[in-house]
Amino acid sequence: MKNHILFLLLFFSFSVLYSQNYIEGYIITTDNDTVHGLIDFAPDKFNYERCRFKSNEYTEESIFYPVNIKAYRFEVGKYYISKEINLNGEIRHVFLEYLLQGIVDLYSYTDNEFTYFIFEKEDGTMQYVTQNPEKIEDNKIIPDLSYRNKVRRALGDCYPAVYDAAKLKFTPKDMIHITKVYHDNMCDTGEECIIFENEEIGKTYFQTKYSIYLGMQQFKYKFGIITDHFTSTYSPTIGFQMNFIFPRWTHAFSVQTDFSFSKIKDVNRRYMGISKGNPKHIVADYKMYSFTGKIGGKYVFQTSGIRPVIEAGAVVSFLIDPYCIIKEETFYSDTNSSHINSGIKYEMQKIFPGAYAGIGFDYLIGKEHSLFFRIVFDRYLKIDINDNDDMNMMHMKLGYNF
Repeated sequence: MKNHILFLLLFFSFSVLYSQNYIEGYIITTDNDTVHGLIDFAPDKFNYERCRFKSNEYTEESIFYPVNIKAYRFEVGKYYISKEINLNGEIRHVFLEYLLQGIVDLYSYTDNEFTYFIFEKEDGTMQYVTQNPEKIEDNKIIPDLSYRNKVRRALGDCYPAVYDAAKLKFTPKDMIHITKVYHDNMCDTGEECIIFENEEIGKTYFQTKYSIYLGMQQFKYKFGIITDHFTSTYSPTIGFQMNFIFPRWTHAFSVQTDFSFSKIKDVNRRYMGISKGNPKHIVADYKMYSFTGKIGGKYVFQTSGIRPVIEAGAVVSFLIDPYCIIKEETFYSDTNSSHINSGIKYEMQKIFPGAYAGIGFDYLIGKEHSLFFRIVFDRYLKIDINDNDDMNMMHMKLGYNF
């Protein structure tokens, strides 16, 4: 099992660290030319440092730093602009997220410790607003609200903005709102401010995708007190999947949950040797339902058309209402007949935890949907309830990703 855990850790690390998430966008060069292409839609931490750009999905990646270009923007609305800032006496050349353009421009920036909202006036002066960590006094959590006074100073020549600062929350939404209030009251030309952050962008931080499938399940069970061999049977299965995707990290990797249900029924004979000149078999007559739940990771290679897929994670299977009779069958060759005793009821293990791994492919149908095929192997732990009962499963799945 330790090997399974190590494999899963390596799998998840590779998926998260080496995945990239290219979506449509454009860069603005130092010559003010606009170049459209694909940009890595990474978390803000990385977007403040560099821009990974490709002209199209087939070209090599180019990395631009704040000194190389003026700005870059995603079609979904995120806009980053190259600026020099002064944080605690340290001059940095970074990409700031451009939230609002008006009489006062609003940006946001996050370093390793703090998030800053930066107000830039028309003369180029900048006011930096951040929130200090919470304090605990008399067993009470006291939030830092000093940022409200800083906003009042930045927008102090506009009474409506000063008034709104009294209830200002340290969020992009509230900072955008108060900057817009300032612009609407102070702009003499009547020109509207431009808000680059929009509501649609919130939908891109987390997505849920659903899938259904039909398939065939190979059920292999070893009756520990009877034999060292596995019985094996096939049964149809139906399943449902949910994939949780974090597009700011990657479209390729997702956290996957999988739930499947199957009815298992079989009469399995196992040759046990010769007794008094007559062949003997052990007969396992069993029936049950199986419910299997999985949680793990899925990685989809971002190719066009057919996309290879690998997946792995933890699994637990429940054998519901298992009924098993173990019988002994003796074949008498002289009379060409057989005799089966009444048998004994066998108490099968009902819960099997373990790990799984699978391979397959997705076949794209448009941009959002796909057909998929998987072969998945489940390896379960021995719990030693029934003298080393053991179980494995193999699944073949054909389904549809919504």
